[in-house]
Amino acid sequence: MRCWHCSKDFEVTAFDKEVRCPRCDTPLGYQTESLAPPMVTAAVAKPQVAKLKSAPASRRSTPPTSEPAPHMMRCWHCGKSFEITTFDKEVHCPRCDSKLGFQTPMGTVLSAKPVVQPQVAEVPPTTASAPAVLPPPLPQQEPPPAVVEEKPQFLSEHQRGFIASRTARYGLLLAGLCLSAVGAGLGCVFWEQWKSAPLLMGVVFGVVGPALLLYGLVITFAIWRIRLTTHGLSWTNRKGEHHCSWDDVTAVYRREVYMGNKDGQRFARLRIEIAGQGAIGLSQHLSSYDQLCETVQTITIGRLLARKRAELAKGAADFGPVILRNDGIRINLKDIPWEQFGYYCISNGHFVAYRADAKNMRRDAHLVQLQFVPNYLVLLTLLEEMGKRQISAEESDRI
Repeated sequence: MRCWHCSKDFEVTAFDKEVRCPRCDTPLGYQTESLAPPMVTAAVAKPQVAKLKSAPASRRSTPPTSEPAPHMMRCWHCGKSFEITTFDKEVHCPRCDSKLGFQTPMGTVLSAKPVVQPQVAEVPPTTASAPAVLPPPLPQQEPPPAVVEEKPQFLSEHQRGFIASRTARYGLLLAGLCLSAVGAGLGCVFWEQWKSAPLLMGVVFGVVGPALLLYGLVITFAIWRIRLTTHGLSWTNRKGEHHCSWDDVTAVYRREVYMGNKDGQRFARLRIEIAGQGAIGLSQHLSSYDQLCETVQTITIGRLLARKRAELAKGAADFGPVILRNDGIRINLKDIPWEQFGYYCISNGHFVAYRADAKNMRRDAHLVQLQFVPNYLVLLTLLEEMGKRQISAEESDRI
């Protein structure tokens, strides 16, 4: 046989499957032996299936016809396409009269053994339609449970009160400007009249006006209200409301200064450094200021302690003027190896460390103010975990 696509001549030996060209793999149909009698396709017995009376008429299929359907074929010699309608004799090209062999209807599979169709058991008709038995449903994979974000719990709120309201702030600024202007005007007009009352009033206004103006500016640029929750903190100033989480806090500074003794005038301030947002300063004039400081330091120490432990494990933990290392401690650029480290104490707002061979408590003391040490509670916790000796301020005075 010759392939009509690539003109390859080859020998056909298998007649039970569709012939394909060995060169270009073009399907050439089913071939039979030239001397064989015309092939007759055996009729396939249709399985008998019981018809249910309850089935709708529109769904009943018509029996298929046994006559083969014609199909198109191309001559391998001249490329002529034509339709085949007869399958009981050898096919010839209508143009060049080339012999194309015996063709079989499309979809007919030749086999050496007769095809045995499976017997379908007859179902007796029923008067009522039987309920269809469906296979069990496939198990459905449940979606993962949605992560429910925990709502932040309120801890405390601290504010400046009426002095931080819009009326008070603008009133202080306006009063300071007006009194400063009136005082300057009276001073210029009555400058030569030293004992006149208008000149004295101008002097008073010239002092009180700038003071009110300065106080109004301080209130305007300060934080008016701060709110603490379990997720973070939010504060309000002249630029609006701001938020941050506790994980964003990198350092906490606390200053406590008393003039004279413990009952003297107090100067306190809390400074919080936030990653990506700079730093904020909280004044002692906020309501419940001591509770605010204790809450912030208690929450941040739990998060910053793990970071500082990791830094110390790598080599050194930085606390500003104090640096903890595996082999010693550095205070104000002075190194003390752990073999020569004696003890430390907290005295008068200072961190004081001594060597083991210290003889003079003032000259040999290494001290730094706690207000300049970030996260000093974390520093004291790490020293305690390392087993370093701490003494009280009274004991250090006796030594």
